[in-house]
This record gives sequence, structure tokens and C-alpha cells, in this order.
Amino acid sequence: MSSQNPAPEHLEAVNEFAGGAAQHLRDSINLADQKAGYLFATATAVLAYLHSTEATKRWMDGLRGGQWGIAETLIGIAVIGLVVGAIGSLFVVVPRTRGAARGIVASWAIATFPTPEEYANQVLASDKTVLTRAMLEHCWILSKINGRKYLIVNIAIRFCFVGLVAAILYLGFAR
Repeated sequence: MSSQNPAPEHLEAVNEFAGGAAQHLRDSINLADQKAGYLFATATAVLAYLHSTEATKRWMDGLRGGQWGIAETLIGIAVIGLVVGAIGSLFVVVPRTRGAARGIVASWAIATFPTPEEYANQVLASDKTVLTRAMLEHCWILSKINGRKYLIVNIAIRFCFVGLVAAILYLGFAR
């Protein structure tokens, strides 16, 4: 018996595992997207506030005129950190579908079938092992998507954190 084809008595357990793993990965991907959305909203709100208080104008005037002090440095760090964080959060939610162009589980692969009947026939003609394998392979693809999203959202969070700290310090310093 090969490790690539589980014994029929184990298929039910493997199917249950694959379904649970896929659900966990989808939930984790949704959480990364939500974090990115909150991060984007926070970063853009603080940027808008800094702009409304003319802090960004002060920074730009400092860049143009060469007058540079602690306030301009803090504004610069705040703006750059928040902009990079906001852009990073947008990259988290941009769809990236790497993986097989054909298949029976992933939405982008299912959409390549010319008709719903052809898709249904393909699934119905597959045996349990093929269906289980397809679901497990899809779990691997979801884990790669999840990993990329969390890598980017964690970087974006760090940039936003630095930007927020600099903005708070500037607002405390400017008062």
C-alpha cells in the first residue's frame, strides 16, 4: 500500500481532516483580510488627520525649504510609516491565485470548466481517493495564500505602528 493512496478505511478520517483544515485556513485568510481592512482604515484616518492639521504641509515645506527639525522628522516618519502600512494592507486583500489552473476544488480552477455539467461529470466520475487528494492539495494552496497574506499584514502592522508612534509624538510635541 502506497502512502499516496490511503487505505479506504482511513479515507473518511482524511476527508474529515481535509475539510477541517480547509475551513481553518479559510477562516485564517478571512482574519488576515479583516486585519488589513482595519489597518488600512486606521492608517488612512491618521493620515487624514495629520493632513487636516497641516502637519503634512509642514513636512513638505521642510523638505522644500531645507528647514528640518524634530517635528518634521516625526511627521516624515509618521507619513512614510502610515503610507507604507496602508499600501501593504491593500496588497493583503489583492487576490493572488497561484496553483493549478485546472482542478475540482479551487474556485479559479472550477471556473475553467466550459460548462457546469462538465464540472459535475468530472467530480462524479472521480473516486474517493481522487476527491480526497484534490481537497488536500487545495489545503496546501490555501496555506500558501495564508502565509503570504500574514507575511504582508505583519510588515504593514509594523510600519503602521512606527507611523502611529511618530504621529503621537509629533502631536504631543507640536502642542
